[in-house]
Amino acid sequence: MRSKGFASCFILAAIMASGAAFADSYTGESTPIGEEYTRPSDDTGNLESESNQGCRKRRSSGPYILAGLGGSSVQSDMKADVKYVLKSDEALDYYGDAEFSDEFIPWASKKGFSEIRVTRINDDGEIFDFEMYRRLQPLSEHNNHVSGVLGFGYCFGFNNGFSCGFEGLLDFGSSNRVSKKIDDLEYTTSSSGLIPSVSIILGYNVSTKRDVIFYLKGGGAFITTNAQVFGINGKVKMSKLTPIIAVGVNFAVNDSLSIRLEGEHRFEAKKNSSITCSEANIETEQADISCARTIELQQRVKSYAIRLMASWYI
Repeated sequence: MRSKGFASCFILAAIMASGAAFADSYTGESTPIGEEYTRPSDDTGNLESESNQGCRKRRSSGPYILAGLGGSSVQSDMKADVKYVLKSDEALDYYGDAEFSDEFIPWASKKGFSEIRVTRINDDGEIFDFEMYRRLQPLSEHNNHVSGVLGFGYCFGFNNGFSCGFEGLLDFGSSNRVSKKIDDLEYTTSSSGLIPSVSIILGYNVSTKRDVIFYLKGGGAFITTNAQVFGINGKVKMSKLTPIIAVGVNFAVNDSLSIRLEGEHRFEAKKNSSITCSEANIETEQADISCARTIELQQRVKSYAIRLMASWYI
C-alpha cells in the first residue's frame, strides 16, 4: 500500500510539472480577450504581459498606411497696388514742356489715387514726373471645409517607450477663391485644395497597459495658389514649401489598427510679385497724361487642420 502511495504522489507531481512547463511555453494564440499571460520579454528575465508584448512588437518598427477625415480652415489674403508712372519721354515729346502745379496732387486724390509720389520737381514747385497708386483694399477670406486625408509612414520603436518615424500625407478638399474689381481690372486669388506634406514624428507611450502614444510632428507642406488679374491676362502662381507643426494622440485598437486624433498648424506662405499692365490715359486740366501701369501684388495663405485618422500596420 505504501509503495502505491509513493507512486501516486510521483504521478501527480509529474502532471503538475508538465502543466507548469506548458504554461511557460504558452504562446497566447488562443488567449481570450482581456486575459493576460506573462513570459520573459527579453534576456534580462523581466516579465511583460502577453497582450502588451504584442503591441510592443507592432510598434517597434514597420510601415503603415493612414486614412481619415478632417476639418480645415484656410485664410487667403491678397494685396495689390496699381502703379501709374508718367511716361516722361513720350509725354514731353507729345505735350512739350508739360508741367503740373501742386494743384495736381489734390486733383489726383479726388480721382481715387491713394498715394502720389513726386519723383521730379523744379525750383518753382512744378511737377515734372510722378508716380500714382491705386491701392486695392486687402482681400481676405476664411474658408472652412471638410477634407479627406491619405498617407503612409514608417515607425521605429524603442524599449523605453519612445518612438520616432516619418510620414507623408495628402489632404484633399475644396479650393478657396476670392475676387474683387478695381478700375478696369478684376483680381482673383485661389488656393488649391490638394496639400501634400512630409514630416518627422516623435512619440512617447504614456500607458503601456492601454498603449496610448502622445506625439509631435514637424515638417513642411506644399502650398499652391494662383492670383490672376483679368483684363490684362496677368497670372502669378505661388508654390511654397511652408513649415508645419502638429500634436496628437494615438490609441491602439489591436495589433495592427490604431486610431489617432491630431491638430496641425501650417505657417504662412507669402509671395510678392509684379505684373505689367496695359497703358492708361488720364485727363487733367493741364493735359492728357499717358501712364504705364504695373501691379505690385502680394499673396498670403495660412491654414489649420484637425484630423481623425486610422493607421494600419502592414
